Amino acid sequence: MRIKPIILSSVTAAALLAAGGTALAGTSAGGDTPTKVCGPDFVVQRSVTFKGAATYLLYNADTKSACAVTIKTTNLRKRTKIWVALDVKNAGVVKNEELTVDHTVPVYHYAPVGTRVKFSGGIDGGATSGTDYAPIK
Repeated sequence: MRIKPIILSSVTAAALLAAGGTALAGTSAGGDTPTKVCGPDFVVQRSVTFKGAATYLLYNADTKSACAVTIKTTNLRKRTKIWVALDVKNAGVVKNEELTVDHTVPVYHYAPVGTRVKFSGGIDGGATSGTDYAPIK
């Protein structure tokens, strides 16, 4: 089963929140955890922190899906350009970049156990993170 992310623009999310609606993952208020953003069945595999944010790689064994998300640690509730990328070796890269308040919309990729993946993220101002390829466990 292939999981497709729902991409909601920051403008749409802001309008939804202003109208009193509930935003989807990647557009909600500060305090979200990587598991809350990617989904309850995802478990953090690895993470990397950098000035102003952290990028996480999570895995769901049932769907054989990897998820990556960048979450800000400073300037919460302030619209900032923020990005995340998930690279599955020999299968392609999925990336999301947006102007948002707390974290990116998560990106997903099919990746059975043993698949080699790397992930990266960044925020406005040049702060970035990244990892080398390592197997999903």
